[in-house]
Amino acid sequence: MASSSNPKRVKTIGHKKDKGKKKKSNIFSHHFLSEKHEAHFQVVQNRRLLMERKVEMLILEAPHWMRILHYAEPASIAIVKEFYANARHFSDGEEPFFSYVRGRRVPFDAATINTFLNTQWPEDTASCEFAAARANRFREVDFGDVERVLRIQGGHIYRNLQDKPLNIKRAFLQPLYKYWVVLLHANISPCSHVSDLIASRAVLLYHIIQGRQVNLGQCIAQEIFDCAQTANSKAPLGHPSLITHLCELAGVDTSEAPFERPRPTINRAYYIQYCLLDEAGLPIPPPQPPRRHWRRGQVPPQQPLEPDQQASPDYPASHDSFMMMEM
Repeated sequence: MASSSNPKRVKTIGHKKDKGKKKKSNIFSHHFLSEKHEAHFQVVQNRRLLMERKVEMLILEAPHWMRILHYAEPASIAIVKEFYANARHFSDGEEPFFSYVRGRRVPFDAATINTFLNTQWPEDTASCEFAAARANRFREVDFGDVERVLRIQGGHIYRNLQDKPLNIKRAFLQPLYKYWVVLLHANISPCSHVSDLIASRAVLLYHIIQGRQVNLGQCIAQEIFDCAQTANSKAPLGHPSLITHLCELAGVDTSEAPFERPRPTINRAYYIQYCLLDEAGLPIPPPQPPRRHWRRGQVPPQQPLEPDQQASPDYPASHDSFMMMEM
């Protein structure tokens, strides 16, 4: 059965008993908080689902993060899109972090998500350091230390004309952190463009690697909320499997087909192919200084290369420096 989410790329699961049944065109009309939400559903209908991925191994210990590696299951496309349609805010007074599906209130706040993922965040725990950095627009983040901790090989954080950090090329990260980037882009901060790691996600990875206070539920709740509010009609809908689970916990019947399957599992074979072998035989360019931007008419001065910029040893696979844990 073809998927209304992304018919050309993703296999879905259907029920034979649904075949031949005609559905009324206004089946969703009484399932929305308001007429605005029902109208917004037509926009959401054109957005595809960006499914999560299961993770069979992790190359860095992350206490209490086990559930996020394994919860991905097929998601009901209709349920997820109805959830996102009702999670959209049309006024300032609306309560954040909850939606409405099939007549039931579905919370997706930090506490609810942490409970589902078994990553409880005690009330007496200090505030999430990543959330605090994000609230301050990352102004106080030492991006030099971010580069040092992530051990960027042959590259740097790209910046704009105002020296604002933009992104890091994934190819410049070590295999360990490439693997973590895949997990971030799949199950925490969904993104379909994975060749770059934008500055905010680089800071999140930095906090995780450093073992700092990261409220996983808060991060995911904010991602879902932001996804629901975006004006980009082509932006994919993240966390479909998690949302289906949350709807089921709220008492919603999530058995309606079609379903969309999780994306391929992240496992040892994936790590070897996409985190090690894709660059094992390729020389990584030497570290480059930040690019200077020259105005039209200006001619950049010609400077001779320093000896250490003329050649660089091949990047080692670093395979033996990491301990793999089979999950």
